[in-house]
Amino acid sequence: MKKLYVLLLTAVMSLSSCSDYLDVIPDNITTIDMAFNNRANAKKYLSTCYSFLPFVYDTRNNAAIMSGDDVCPYQMKFTGWWDLTNAWELARGGQNSNNPYFNYWSGDQNKFRGVHECNIFLANIDKVPDMSYAERNRWIAEVYTLKAYYLYWLFLHYGPIPLLDKNININSELSEMTQYREKVDDVVDYIVKLLDEAINIDQGLPLYITATTTELGRITLPAAYCIKAKVLLTAASPLFNGNTDYANFLDPRDNQPFFNQEKSMKKWQCAAEACYGEFDLVTWVPVSRKRLRRRGYDQAELLARAACRVWQAEPKRLLRKNRHTPAQSGLRDASQRRDNVLAAYEVLDPAMVAGHRILLIDDICTTGATLRECARVLREAGAAEVMCAVAARTPSEKDGKTGKSS
Repeated sequence: MKKLYVLLLTAVMSLSSCSDYLDVIPDNITTIDMAFNNRANAKKYLSTCYSFLPFVYDTRNNAAIMSGDDVCPYQMKFTGWWDLTNAWELARGGQNSNNPYFNYWSGDQNKFRGVHECNIFLANIDKVPDMSYAERNRWIAEVYTLKAYYLYWLFLHYGPIPLLDKNININSELSEMTQYREKVDDVVDYIVKLLDEAINIDQGLPLYITATTTELGRITLPAAYCIKAKVLLTAASPLFNGNTDYANFLDPRDNQPFFNQEKSMKKWQCAAEACYGEFDLVTWVPVSRKRLRRRGYDQAELLARAACRVWQAEPKRLLRKNRHTPAQSGLRDASQRRDNVLAAYEVLDPAMVAGHRILLIDDICTTGATLRECARVLREAGAAEVMCAVAARTPSEKDGKTGKSS
């Protein structure tokens, strides 16, 4: 009997020591806290969030390219990198539920995994100590956009999907782990909400990439606006707007259709506004009368009219250059450029400007002095907002290049 007590005591001691051992995290195992303990590690996690972007222009990963009858190569079942078996089988009606082609729901192209990683990033990025306010906000805006895009990609392929608003704790009850598909309209609203978050973050997404050697391919503000427009156009299309073919596809929680059953023109209006941009008037930076007589044309006006033909709109002449100024191209210093155009422009009719959101178009931007001056004059005349667009930008010295001024 004494031996039994000794054996039991030994077993308890062994279990206790084993438990203590298992509680220790090995040095070579990365934890979430380690991933966000400094800027360098957090940047690696940002790259992880980017790594789930679909290969949209890869014929093996985009059913729209090779699965129709627009293009059909003489041989679809290549071996190796150019294997087009997925497209071949889908075009022949071979899609199935056991091993689906172009599978983004699970497997190695699982976009829900991308949403999961974005959730981790957003939940932990505020822990990073050595980041500036602007850089942190830019990264957050990028990941909001990535999360929205992954959900959009899933929505495009599967319609109603689980949103994965936040990651589930592994210790949660089974009922909390159950994820339901959400209705089409709710999915669209959530994706648009994410994109609006990204677009409106202070000092968030840049207008364009300046460090092209290290940051080309990262998300910009125009990219977020374009994704939002695509989402709203998709939602307005007959596939998702009043699609009665899916009238019997019901949400088990309330027995209502996942797809709205009544066509809504308001969705087309929202899509149109997103495509046109948040402006209701288009104008341009005018040249002086002297320069117009010499050239015979105003290049910024031509650009504005070309853009408006696409939008089926008409640009408005809102500004006049009230004096001839030396060409900005002859001035290298930014302060000289500002002084050169100061008070050189005036609004023709303040009543046409008041309360409007205006898109101001010019040909080239170097320091932005001309655009800033024109925007200032328009705002002082009562414009609610002024947005600027140019056909080209002169590289600055920050880019490591020297360019001619406009």
